[in-house]
Amino acid sequence: MVLEGPPPDTESFNFVIRAWTRCRRSLDVADRAMEALRFMEHHQDTVDATVRPNAKSYAMLMDAIAVKVRLKIKHCLTQDESIKNDPNENGLNDIQLLKDTLQFIKKRSERDPWIAPNTNTYNTLISAWANAAPLHQDAPFQAERVLQNMIVLKDQQAHRSRYDAAPDAVSY
Repeated sequence: MVLEGPPPDTESFNFVIRAWTRCRRSLDVADRAMEALRFMEHHQDTVDATVRPNAKSYAMLMDAIAVKVRLKIKHCLTQDESIKNDPNENGLNDIQLLKDTLQFIKKRSERDPWIAPNTNTYNTLISAWANAAPLHQDAPFQAERVLQNMIVLKDQQAHRSRYDAAPDAVSY
């Protein structure tokens, strides 16, 4: 079978990632979104260097990870204490993955200006911490820490406009 039509571009791959993020009840949503992102990176390396993940790609990946956090927290609330204290089961490892992804985006933006953290990526991390609040006592403080970081970035933005990460109504 031969497929006709234009070759895939960044938005084609982003469409697939977005489709996976719509699976809001599936624990493997983050794995599937990551698989699509890695496939895009492979396509960039082997087929077309102009097809590359952008800020939207990584923001959607973060959204998929946040979905997994929410599902794990919801599941843990109905389980015994042993599972609630396991970072792999209680969402803390996934929140760390969100933080690591945000750091990766920041670092990558130094080299690739089309990738930079933005309000949406920070709001995703805040949302994950908010969802974790019923299970983790320090979650509200961690969410506030992310908000404070956004405020600092907004203040720095006046001096150098690299990130568009100003807090919005969702952040607060």
